[in-house]
Amino acid sequence: LLLLLGNLKGGLIVALANPLSMLFAFIGMNWAGLSGNLMSLGAIDFGLIVDGSVVMIENAVRHLSKGSATDARRSSQLLEAGREVARPIVFAVGIIIIVYLPILTLEGVEGKMFRPMALTVIFALVGSLILSLTLMPVLASFFLKGEDRETALIRWIKRGYLPFLKQSARHPVITVSFAAAVFAGSLALVPFLGAEFIPRLDEGAIALQAWRLPSVSLSESVRNTTLIERILKRFPEVETVVSRTGRAEIATDPMGVEISDIYAILKPPQSWKTAGTKEGLIEAMDAALKRAVPGTLFSYSQPIELRVQELIAGVRSDVAIKLYGEDLEVLKEKAEEIARVVSRVPGAADVKAEQVAGLPTLRVRVTRQATARYGINASQ
Repeated sequence: LLLLLGNLKGGLIVALANPLSMLFAFIGMNWAGLSGNLMSLGAIDFGLIVDGSVVMIENAVRHLSKGSATDARRSSQLLEAGREVARPIVFAVGIIIIVYLPILTLEGVEGKMFRPMALTVIFALVGSLILSLTLMPVLASFFLKGEDRETALIRWIKRGYLPFLKQSARHPVITVSFAAAVFAGSLALVPFLGAEFIPRLDEGAIALQAWRLPSVSLSESVRNTTLIERILKRFPEVETVVSRTGRAEIATDPMGVEISDIYAILKPPQSWKTAGTKEGLIEAMDAALKRAVPGTLFSYSQPIELRVQELIAGVRSDVAIKLYGEDLEVLKEKAEEIARVVSRVPGAADVKAEQVAGLPTLRVRVTRQATARYGINASQ
């Protein structure tokens, strides 16, 4: 509004829509029990929020520039301006809100990640719609006057745009045919684009998990993890390696000493020599680790991604198959069968069945009559 209409007051009035719409959104978030974080607030687009207010104030400026500045005349002009654009504003903001409604039907990991974002945006848009239809005309009646002048920027744009517009209007068939051809070309590209609901962001690090036999001792786990660290450090792409075995005293992550988390922090991809992609680097690392550390299973992820998946879904993988039953031996047998089938599916990597058995135990049954002959009771 400042650059295109040369109206500073109009720009300031519209700018008020941002904090007031966010206040409305915060009230809605508090009512819905949503916390303010990157996932809930990161998608807020202030361009969307001020759309309705921009249209309302711009039309108000246009109407006020037509007649006298008496209070009665100004009120009727603003009322007429509001009526002209009220329905288009409601439809425009309503269409944007409708776009976000399908996200509210998501469940599982996607639902927990994206529903707070959709609700926050909807709250903000509803607030902006109410403000554009009520507060904006009132503020316009207080602060806007009947002044409308063409700015230098508009004059410069018109010099290039109007001749182009006239040529397009003179040749409607060519104009429409060109637009249709571009649209058809874009549809032809769709099958080759691929699709991904949640794009994988590169964190610049690799999180490995090493799984050993459940009966392994802590000292053997430490020795094994140290060997893994040394092998990873041989790769020139690795800047540093940090590992963690078992669980901490605050057991937020239930892991036995047979499981280790190893974090390999990588150098910038421009300096890589082993492979040009992270997938190629992981393949090279996996081959080297399997040669040097037999009997250990490895899975590969990223530090933040690994924790988010574990916190939200309870598993550290992209896809998990949960099997329920009472007999641990049958569960173990069926889980291994499922893992063999799934590993043959194209695109599957790092397929493994979590260990539910295999920890050796020693069960002692005290024969009380025999111990009594030696003068020893069962509690001793």
